[in-house]
Amino acid sequence: MGKSEADNVEVRRVGEPRQFDFAPKAHWDSGRNWAFWIWSGRQDHRCAVCLYWDMGAKLERALINFMLDVHTREHGYTEVLPPFMVNSRSLFGTGQLPKFKEELFKCEGQDLWLIPTAEVPVTNIYAGETLEADALPVSCAPTRRVSAARRAPTADVRGIIRVTSSRKWSW
Repeated sequence: MGKSEADNVEVRRVGEPRQFDFAPKAHWDSGRNWAFWIWSGRQDHRCAVCLYWDMGAKLERALINFMLDVHTREHGYTEVLPPFMVNSRSLFGTGQLPKFKEELFKCEGQDLWLIPTAEVPVTNIYAGETLEADALPVSCAPTRRVSAARRAPTADVRGIIRVTSSRKWSW
């Protein structure tokens, strides 16, 4: 990953980008126009955080419930509600530290960090244990994460800190 957008070279492309007969809008404009979300706190806090509004909040909840229901009922996944914070050992174990230290958020005076992805606490459920072969695979569907990565503002991101928390599904 380059230091700037110009440093990132496209190595290969599969397929062609979709062509539209209209000018597509950026997601931050589409969401605002449909009252799905509003960017809050930009003027006061100098960061762009997402506040899901009305249909946007309902849409996110519906999509998450649908995906969790499908995967827990039909595919044998276990729903997991992971913590928002983990210790340094958990981040080292998943390769987040030391590489992404400057992009993560640490609680001062404590060995606690906001999780960058739900996979960090979920991966650490069995840290230090050896699972028996008949207990595998373990299929979990985490339901929330904090994407706590600091990023420089770009045309794509439009903010100092990208969206800092969300619910998502992973498997």
